[in-house]
Amino acid sequence: NKNLQSKESILITAKKYNIQNHILFVGNISDDKLLSAWYYLADIHVFPVKYIPEDPEGFGMVAIEAATHGTPTIAFATGGIIDAVQDGKTGFLIEKQNYISLTKVVIHVLENYFLIEKKSCIEFAERFAWYNLRLQLKAAIEKL
Repeated sequence: NKNLQSKESILITAKKYNIQNHILFVGNISDDKLLSAWYYLADIHVFPVKYIPEDPEGFGMVAIEAATHGTPTIAFATGGIIDAVQDGKTGFLIEKQNYISLTKVVIHVLENYFLIEKKSCIEFAERFAWYNLRLQLKAAIEKL
């Protein structure tokens, strides 16, 4: 929600902790190959979606996109994200709004890079591929 947080507010906080040089804002990427390259370059995908009862996060497709590239997600367990991240296998789900735990898990995963296997992420994401969803939908309809 752009009204709750801005690039400027993130940079102000980053400067406070002297980590501003470790943050890249790449903007909206519409080129699929470029987006894919960013996912491959990432060690982890951090997805600290704020819990807002009036504006719940949908499915969390970005976590599936990251997993497709073997990139694990660390996110708050809220909304549809709990279906898009398999806790302990494709990333970690943290109690919503628990920023201390989120920070600790991010650091732990960065220090233990092979904690989450890329293969596990890719296999999990495969379940959500359009052709697999089509087959699941067809099977559900045939049961009716």
